[in-house]
Amino acid sequence: MKATRLYDEGSLVHLSRPDADTLAEVGRLRIIAWEASGPRPKMAPKVGDAWIDSHDDHAHHWIVMEEGRIVAAARMCVHP
Repeated sequence: MKATRLYDEGSLVHLSRPDADTLAEVGRLRIIAWEASGPRPKMAPKVGDAWIDSHDDHAHHWIVMEEGRIVAAARMCVHP
């Protein structure tokens, strides 16, 4: 069962450790966004509806919610 998220609609929310459900939703949005502008990049998974990779574990994530779903997402990785 998906947990209820209490974020203000339309606000930018910083997530330092997103839960698995949120990360899966972000991964699905990545695929939708890439496929809307052309084929998936070579580094994206060839099959499946979500793109999650090893960078998600240490990245900072930001999301924007509308009507209970993620409509925008970004991440930033800092590599030493």
